[in-house]
Amino acid sequence: MTIATDFQMNLKENSVDFVEDINVDVAGNSERIRVPQHQDREQVDILNDFNMGLQALKIVKENICYISSIDASEQRPAQMEESLRLAHSRFPNDHYMVETSRFLPVRSMSSNEVGSRIAKHCRGGSLVLVEKVTQKNIREKALAAVNAMKSRQKRYSYSFYENNMACSSNAAETIQSCYERQLDPHCNEYSRSHYSCAYKVKCKFGTDSAGQVGYACTGEHKYSLIVCCNFSCK
Repeated sequence: MTIATDFQMNLKENSVDFVEDINVDVAGNSERIRVPQHQDREQVDILNDFNMGLQALKIVKENICYISSIDASEQRPAQMEESLRLAHSRFPNDHYMVETSRFLPVRSMSSNEVGSRIAKHCRGGSLVLVEKVTQKNIREKALAAVNAMKSRQKRYSYSFYENNMACSSNAAETIQSCYERQLDPHCNEYSRSHYSCAYKVKCKFGTDSAGQVGYACTGEHKYSLIVCCNFSCK
Protein backbone atom coordinates (compact mmCIF):
# COMPACT_ATOMS: atom_id res chain seq x y z
CA MET A 1 0.00 0.00 0.00
CA THR A 2 1.38 3.39 -1.01
CA ILE A 3 1.84 5.85 1.86
CA ALA A 4 1.82 9.50 0.85
CA THR A 5 2.80 12.52 2.95
CA ASP A 6 0.56 15.55 3.45
CA PHE A 7 1.76 19.11 3.96
CA GLN A 8 -0.02 22.41 4.46
CA MET A 9 1.45 25.75 3.47
CA ASN A 10 -0.07 28.85 5.08
CA LEU A 11 -0.07 31.74 2.63
CA LYS A 12 -1.20 35.34 2.35
CA GLU A 13 -1.94 37.47 -0.71
CA ASN A 14 -2.93 41.11 -0.27
CA SER A 15 -4.06 40.48 3.32
CA VAL A 16 -6.06 37.38 2.30
CA ASP A 17 -5.06 34.22 4.20
CA PHE A 18 -5.44 30.76 2.67
CA VAL A 19 -3.91 27.30 2.85
CA GLU A 20 -2.34 25.29 0.04
CA ASP A 21 -2.64 21.52 0.58
CA ILE A 22 0.17 19.36 -0.80
CA ASN A 23 0.26 15.58 -1.06
CA VAL A 24 3.56 13.93 -2.02
CA ASP A 25 3.58 10.26 -3.00
CA VAL A 26 7.23 9.25 -3.42
CA ALA A 27 6.46 5.57 -4.03
CA GLY A 28 3.70 6.41 -6.50
CA ASN A 29 5.89 9.05 -8.17
CA SER A 30 3.25 11.77 -8.03
CA GLU A 31 2.44 15.12 -6.42
CA ARG A 32 -0.91 16.79 -5.77
CA ILE A 33 -1.34 20.48 -5.01
CA ARG A 34 -4.72 21.95 -4.05
CA VAL A 35 -5.13 25.71 -4.04
CA PRO A 36 -8.41 27.36 -2.97
CA GLN A 37 -10.03 30.24 -4.83
CA HIS A 38 -8.44 33.52 -3.72
CA GLN A 39 -8.34 37.02 -5.12
CA ASP A 40 -9.20 36.58 -8.82
CA ARG A 41 -7.54 33.14 -9.01
CA GLU A 42 -9.46 29.95 -9.71
CA GLN A 43 -9.66 27.04 -7.27
CA VAL A 44 -7.38 24.39 -8.75
CA ASP A 45 -6.39 20.80 -8.03
CA ILE A 46 -3.06 19.98 -9.68
CA LEU A 47 -1.70 16.49 -10.18
CA ASN A 48 1.82 15.75 -11.42
CA ASP A 49 2.11 12.14 -12.57
CA PHE A 50 5.81 11.54 -13.23
CA ASN A 51 5.16 7.99 -14.43
CA MET A 52 3.24 9.45 -17.38
CA GLY A 53 5.26 12.68 -17.56
CA LEU A 54 2.00 14.65 -17.45
CA GLN A 55 0.48 17.39 -15.33
CA ALA A 56 -3.29 17.79 -14.90
CA LEU A 57 -4.40 21.30 -13.94
CA LYS A 58 -8.00 20.84 -12.82
CA ILE A 59 -10.26 23.90 -12.75
CA VAL A 60 -12.56 22.73 -9.96
CA LYS A 61 -15.51 25.02 -10.68
CA GLU A 62 -15.84 23.84 -14.28
CA ASN A 63 -14.50 20.30 -13.80
CA ILE A 64 -12.08 20.62 -16.70
CA CYS A 65 -8.52 19.29 -16.71
CA TYR A 66 -5.82 20.95 -18.76
CA ILE A 67 -3.16 18.34 -19.53
CA SER A 68 0.44 19.30 -20.29
CA SER A 69 3.91 17.78 -20.17
CA ILE A 70 5.55 18.20 -16.78
CA ASP A 71 8.00 21.07 -16.94
CA ALA A 72 11.66 20.09 -16.61
CA SER A 73 12.05 22.52 -13.70
CA GLU A 74 9.51 20.69 -11.53
CA GLN A 75 10.89 18.90 -8.47
CA ARG A 76 10.38 15.17 -8.42
CA PRO A 77 8.42 13.83 -5.41
CA ALA A 78 11.42 12.91 -3.23
CA GLN A 79 12.92 16.37 -3.80
CA MET A 80 9.63 18.13 -3.10
CA GLU A 81 9.13 16.19 0.11
CA GLU A 82 12.65 17.02 1.30
CA SER A 83 12.22 20.71 0.46
CA LEU A 84 8.91 20.96 2.32
CA ARG A 85 10.41 19.28 5.39
CA LEU A 86 13.49 21.51 5.38
CA ALA A 87 11.35 24.63 4.95
CA HIS A 88 8.89 23.43 7.61
CA SER A 89 6.15 23.95 5.00
CA ARG A 90 6.77 27.70 5.08
CA PHE A 91 6.94 29.82 1.96
CA PRO A 92 10.01 32.12 1.99
CA ASN A 93 8.30 35.48 1.43
CA ASP A 94 11.64 37.29 1.43
CA HIS A 95 13.23 35.13 -1.27
CA TYR A 96 11.10 33.95 -4.17
CA MET A 97 10.58 34.28 -7.90
CA VAL A 98 7.40 34.83 -9.90
CA GLU A 99 6.75 32.98 -13.16
CA THR A 100 3.80 33.17 -15.54
CA SER A 101 3.14 30.34 -17.99
CA ARG A 102 0.65 30.57 -20.84
CA PHE A 103 -1.06 27.50 -22.26
CA LEU A 104 -2.97 27.01 -25.50
CA PRO A 105 -5.69 24.31 -25.76
CA VAL A 106 -4.99 22.18 -28.84
CA ARG A 107 -7.27 19.10 -28.71
CA SER A 108 -9.34 16.76 -26.57
CA MET A 109 -7.72 13.74 -24.93
CA SER A 110 -9.01 10.31 -23.93
CA SER A 111 -8.62 8.68 -20.52
CA ASN A 112 -6.34 6.07 -22.11
CA GLU A 113 -3.89 8.77 -23.15
CA VAL A 114 -3.50 10.28 -19.68
CA GLY A 115 -3.21 7.10 -17.63
CA SER A 116 -5.29 5.76 -14.76
CA ARG A 117 -4.11 8.20 -12.07
CA ILE A 118 -4.98 11.36 -14.01
CA ALA A 119 -8.15 9.76 -15.40
CA LYS A 120 -9.31 9.17 -11.82
CA HIS A 121 -8.26 12.69 -10.77
CA CYS A 122 -10.29 14.21 -13.63
CA ARG A 123 -13.21 11.74 -13.56
CA GLY A 124 -16.41 13.17 -15.03
CA GLY A 125 -14.67 16.20 -16.52
CA SER A 126 -13.15 17.22 -19.84
CA LEU A 127 -9.56 16.33 -20.71
CA VAL A 128 -7.92 19.06 -22.79
CA LEU A 129 -4.36 18.87 -24.10
CA VAL A 130 -2.57 22.21 -23.81
CA GLU A 131 0.82 23.39 -25.01
CA LYS A 132 3.00 25.93 -23.28
CA VAL A 133 3.35 28.96 -25.53
CA THR A 134 5.18 32.27 -25.72
CA GLN A 135 4.45 35.51 -27.50
CA LYS A 136 6.93 34.43 -30.19
CA ASN A 137 5.44 31.03 -31.03
CA ILE A 138 1.76 31.32 -30.15
CA ARG A 139 0.65 32.14 -33.73
CA GLU A 140 2.58 29.15 -35.09
CA LYS A 141 1.14 26.83 -32.41
CA ALA A 142 -2.40 28.08 -32.98
CA LEU A 143 -2.19 27.59 -36.74
CA ALA A 144 -0.73 24.10 -36.33
CA ALA A 145 -3.53 23.10 -33.92
CA VAL A 146 -6.30 24.41 -36.16
CA ASN A 147 -4.83 22.89 -39.34
CA ALA A 148 -4.53 19.52 -37.59
CA MET A 149 -8.14 19.86 -36.52
CA LYS A 150 -9.25 20.76 -40.06
CA SER A 151 -7.45 17.71 -41.43
CA ARG A 152 -9.53 15.45 -39.18
CA GLN A 153 -12.70 16.86 -40.75
CA LYS A 154 -14.89 15.94 -37.81
CA ARG A 155 -17.70 18.02 -36.39
CA TYR A 156 -16.52 17.52 -32.80
CA SER A 157 -13.19 19.15 -33.69
CA TYR A 158 -14.91 22.45 -34.46
CA SER A 159 -16.99 22.14 -31.33
CA PHE A 160 -13.81 21.68 -29.29
CA TYR A 161 -12.29 24.79 -30.84
CA GLU A 162 -15.38 26.88 -30.13
CA ASN A 163 -15.70 25.65 -26.53
CA ASN A 164 -12.04 25.57 -25.50
CA MET A 165 -9.72 27.53 -27.77
CA ALA A 166 -11.80 30.35 -29.25
CA CYS A 167 -12.25 33.78 -27.71
CA SER A 168 -15.66 34.25 -29.36
CA SER A 169 -18.54 32.03 -30.42
CA ASN A 170 -18.32 32.62 -34.18
CA ALA A 171 -14.73 31.35 -34.53
CA ALA A 172 -15.67 27.88 -35.80
CA GLU A 173 -17.49 29.35 -38.77
CA THR A 174 -14.38 31.30 -39.78
CA ILE A 175 -12.00 28.34 -39.69
CA GLN A 176 -14.46 26.12 -41.52
CA SER A 177 -14.89 28.54 -44.40
CA CYS A 178 -11.37 29.98 -44.72
CA TYR A 179 -8.52 28.40 -46.67
CA GLU A 180 -5.79 27.46 -44.20
CA ARG A 181 -3.12 29.71 -45.73
CA GLN A 182 -5.41 32.69 -45.27
CA LEU A 183 -6.14 32.10 -41.60
CA ASP A 184 -4.72 34.81 -39.37
CA PRO A 185 -4.71 34.08 -35.60
CA HIS A 186 -5.30 36.69 -32.92
CA CYS A 187 -4.50 35.26 -29.49
CA ASN A 188 -5.07 36.81 -26.09
CA GLU A 189 -4.96 35.92 -22.44
CA TYR A 190 -8.17 34.22 -21.39
CA SER A 191 -9.27 36.88 -18.90
CA ARG A 192 -12.77 35.53 -18.13
CA SER A 193 -11.48 32.60 -16.05
CA HIS A 194 -8.83 29.88 -16.02
CA TYR A 195 -6.34 32.12 -14.19
CA SER A 196 -4.63 30.27 -11.35
CA CYS A 197 -1.47 30.04 -9.31
CA ALA A 198 0.43 27.73 -6.99
CA TYR A 199 3.24 28.18 -4.49
CA LYS A 200 6.30 25.94 -4.28
CA VAL A 201 9.47 25.70 -2.20
CA LYS A 202 12.89 24.47 -3.30
CA CYS A 203 15.71 23.83 -0.85
CA LYS A 204 19.28 23.13 -1.91
CA PHE A 205 22.47 22.40 0.02
CA GLY A 206 25.31 24.85 -0.58
CA THR A 207 27.19 27.94 0.59
CA ASP A 208 25.46 31.31 0.83
CA SER A 209 26.96 34.76 0.13
CA ALA A 210 28.18 35.00 3.74
CA GLY A 211 30.09 31.73 3.43
CA GLN A 212 27.67 29.76 5.60
CA VAL A 213 27.21 26.13 4.60
CA GLY A 214 23.75 24.59 4.82
CA TYR A 215 20.35 24.41 3.13
CA ALA A 216 18.97 27.49 1.43
CA CYS A 217 15.28 27.61 0.50
CA THR A 218 13.75 29.71 -2.22
CA GLY A 219 10.13 30.06 -3.28
CA GLU A 220 8.30 29.97 -6.58
CA HIS A 221 4.96 31.67 -7.19
CA LYS A 222 3.76 30.16 -10.46
CA TYR A 223 0.84 31.59 -12.42
CA SER A 224 -0.97 29.66 -15.16
CA LEU A 225 -3.03 31.34 -17.86
CA ILE A 226 -5.10 29.68 -20.56
CA VAL A 227 -4.95 31.74 -23.75
CA CYS A 228 -7.66 31.89 -26.39
CA CYS A 229 -7.46 32.66 -30.10
CA ASN A 230 -9.73 33.94 -32.85
CA PHE A 231 -9.01 33.87 -36.57
CA SER A 232 -9.69 36.30 -39.34
CA CYS A 233 -9.54 35.34 -43.02
CA LYS A 234 -6.99 37.39 -44.98
